[in-house]
Amino acid sequence: MNTISERVSYLLENKGLTPYAFCKETGFSEGTLSRILKKNQRPNESNIKVLLEFFRVSRAWLISGIGSEVATNIKDDVPVWSDKDDEIARLKAQIDDAMRSIALLTETNRNLSRIISMTGGSIDKPFNDNQRGKGKG
Repeated sequence: MNTISERVSYLLENKGLTPYAFCKETGFSEGTLSRILKKNQRPNESNIKVLLEFFRVSRAWLISGIGSEVATNIKDDVPVWSDKDDEIARLKAQIDDAMRSIALLTETNRNLSRIISMTGGSIDKPFNDNQRGKGKG
């Protein structure tokens, strides 16, 4: 879950709530929730507090997706968004991209190892005439 929209959708689904039911139960604005869910709009502090208290999730997880989902302590004095939050989200995306690249390189390495073992050992070894298709006969 890379966006706050995905995390809020997940929380609603996990509780078996529709957006309408959540808004009715909490007094949350339907328009605001719709913008969060459909446009990935960042909620303001009062909306963050409602989400944190209702779902009992950690602020860091709700805002950035980092850390544990489970709340251990809701701190009202921590600012909701900062440049650091944006930087953390950007770095998380870079790490995800790097992990995908590592997986591709690992698969390529496995394939090359198979090719090397099928060719008798080393790709550095020059081909003999039979392997080149220039064999006698």
